[in-house]
Amino acid sequence: MCLALASPPAQAEEVQPPDEQVYIHLHAPHGYEVVFALFPRRRVAAVYAEKGKPEQKGSRWSGAAYAVHASRPSLEDGVAVRFGDVAKIQGGFVPSGSAKSGRRSRFCRGRNPVFEQGHFVGRIAFHGEGGYLSFRVDRAQESVARSFKLRCEHGHADHFRNDLPGLFGYIQSPVGTFSDTDGTILDSRIREKHRVIEFDALRHLHEQSATFKAGALEWLPGEVAASRWVEVARVGVETFMTAQPTTHPESARVDPPFPFSGEATYSRPTHSLEGDLTVSVPGLDLPLAGATSKAGLCVFTRNMLNRVCDSP
Repeated sequence: MCLALASPPAQAEEVQPPDEQVYIHLHAPHGYEVVFALFPRRRVAAVYAEKGKPEQKGSRWSGAAYAVHASRPSLEDGVAVRFGDVAKIQGGFVPSGSAKSGRRSRFCRGRNPVFEQGHFVGRIAFHGEGGYLSFRVDRAQESVARSFKLRCEHGHADHFRNDLPGLFGYIQSPVGTFSDTDGTILDSRIREKHRVIEFDALRHLHEQSATFKAGALEWLPGEVAASRWVEVARVGVETFMTAQPTTHPESARVDPPFPFSGEATYSRPTHSLEGDLTVSVPGLDLPLAGATSKAGLCVFTRNMLNRVCDSP
């Protein structure tokens, strides 16, 4: 008698699609660093302009970013992309030296990625709306990363995912992305016809300081997705105070420093921010308080294992 043993089922594979990412870096006036990010296979182009350092004590960090849909020919056969009235880039890549092979995941089969360094040569024009930054250059540093189709063990393929849908996933502001969330958090949103304004405040639990972030997502003419933000990190704790009791305070007051102006009070009964609080982001002044705001407060103290939140 012969017993036949069934062979184990073949493990499912995932396909990791090929991708290409192009980054063009340059130093701009007024302390701005500007990066153009091109994604030919995704048919998306983005540009980021920012200055300052994030989350450093007493520092200010601000920036703006824009994204558009672009055809593959406009991103592959050289570059010819327009970001509405904000920016325009046209030219080509001049490599310096030979391409270098990178490493792929050991759980995948296929060709290793390739990296190239060089220069963009052509024309770059940038004019941020509101006049916060304007310049023209004809040369900048450029890097290109190309990955190829891979077959990977299940769960090991890398897939691009957007936290926000569409173009806004490429230019999401840092609002709502505190790396240290051990503390009391106040967040507020104002929705307008073409714009969403966000404001977050964090009173740090393990240090006597507060951090504030504000920004806006909006559509500009020419189907340009735009994001602008500012952050003031680890300033005096007196700029963010809550009333008693510690679990469900009836109110909280915020009075952040420049580039914020004015102050506002969170009201638990109305879940709104009332006051004259505003902020200056690149090229735009934003209201952060008023009857149309929707706010929530999450309190976290040393005597609590979980946050206690009041949401609108």
